[in-house]
Amino acid sequence: MQLLENLCRNIDGFLTFVTGFVLQVIHFSLVSDQVNDIPEKFPRLKQYKDTVFFVKTNAQIRVDTCILVLADIANQTQEREDLM
Repeated sequence: MQLLENLCRNIDGFLTFVTGFVLQVIHFSLVSDQVNDIPEKFPRLKQYKDTVFFVKTNAQIRVDTCILVLADIANQTQEREDLM
């Protein structure tokens, strides 16, 4: 996870992207979990709808993975009030 932390520290906008992406994935996984709903209900995820992460992974694994990512970047997120 050190790679993710370094990317978030050194690439402008990456922390914002990762935070928004994982929150959208959690929302999708809890609300719908139908890949066909992504284009109209979750437009930010549209370009990823055909990936293995959405097609072959069940909702619980996606949510667990996203929570792990959020836990990893939590310290950096706390430093940024615009992400809270």
